Amino acid sequence: FSFATPFLLAAILALANALLLLFSFSETVEKQHNKIHFNGGIYLIMSAFKMGHIRALSISFVCLVIAWSLYFQSIGWLMLKTYQYSAHQLGVFMGFMGVVSALSLTAGIRVVFRWLKLPSMVFAFCILLVVVANFLVAIMKGGIIVQWLLVVPNAFGAAVAYAVALAMFSNSVDARSQGMIMGITGCLTAVAWTLTALTTGFAGFVDIHLPYFVASLIAVISFAFIIVVHYRTVPKLDTSALSNSVGQEG
Repeated sequence: FSFATPFLLAAILALANALLLLFSFSETVEKQHNKIHFNGGIYLIMSAFKMGHIRALSISFVCLVIAWSLYFQSIGWLMLKTYQYSAHQLGVFMGFMGVVSALSLTAGIRVVFRWLKLPSMVFAFCILLVVVANFLVAIMKGGIIVQWLLVVPNAFGAAVAYAVALAMFSNSVDARSQGMIMGITGCLTAVAWTLTALTTGFAGFVDIHLPYFVASLIAVISFAFIIVVHYRTVPKLDTSALSNSVGQEG
């Protein structure tokens, strides 16, 4: 085992996934010979904010992804600098985060839906978890156990909110526009991760806890916009849409 082991494992899993898709998935979409447009991604991003019925949801979604990305990209640095974690300890910590996310998308999401019913309220509850968790990470100057515990609301909130948001996007358009709406969410996710990748290092250089304050603030913005979505009476989420979104997230 070495630092290269995770990358080798990721490559093996990616290859296995590609082979499974190649031999087990039957494509139903008719082949089209469309021209490649290099500005297609920009068009999709602009569409997210031009289409009035998904504008508030798009803003809430991209803020959610930015908040989670800030936490995810900076927490390893915090554990290394503040708690002198080794590479092995960081691996266990990130593994724990992955387990929490997986359990959130398999069991946790069902529990929270039985309680809150409406997808917009589930999203709102989950993003509040992200707000509180990031704020506590920022103000907790000591206590390694606390950092481990805060992984739970942060990973749970981000994972469930992301899955619910995908289903809400899917429900916002007709069957013929499903590919477009998934393209929009993919572009928004890519933009969010790119922005945080460019700014997390600088923010951490100013203060190692600054990324979590920023993440908490941006999550508050996400919460505000999902409340707007809720009061615009977003259609209720059906079981099939939820299953599809969770499957794409996994």
